[in-house]
Amino acid sequence: MKWKMWMGTILILLLTACQAKEMTFTAENENWYAEYKVNQTEDTQETSFVISYAGEDTEKVSKADIEYHFIYPSGETAGTDRLTEDGMLKGTGGGCSGCAFIEKDDQIQLTFTVNGETEKMILRTE
Repeated sequence: MKWKMWMGTILILLLTACQAKEMTFTAENENWYAEYKVNQTEDTQETSFVISYAGEDTEKVSKADIEYHFIYPSGETAGTDRLTEDGMLKGTGGGCSGCAFIEKDDQIQLTFTVNGETEKMILRTE
């Protein structure tokens, strides 16, 4: 009987240690929606993001390069890309092991430039 209790305790500890933590940071304005996802395990973190156009003038941005720059307390992600046909720019912020993690209460600043116009958004957890 003690053996079963001991194995149950070990199993609970293993499951707790292996659980992933997922956070979603979002922001939107009249033309844009941004989402930054963070998946963390005990010692690794992987991120991904979506920037989507929700405005009226899709022709204006459909073929334009978008320079984006996410800044958060433990690092940053930047690049240049174009929207897909469905009006979205998707990417990965990358992954790391043993790095400083993004925390739930952090804010992520997104600055992006499209057709010479720069916009800033602050992403927060839901």
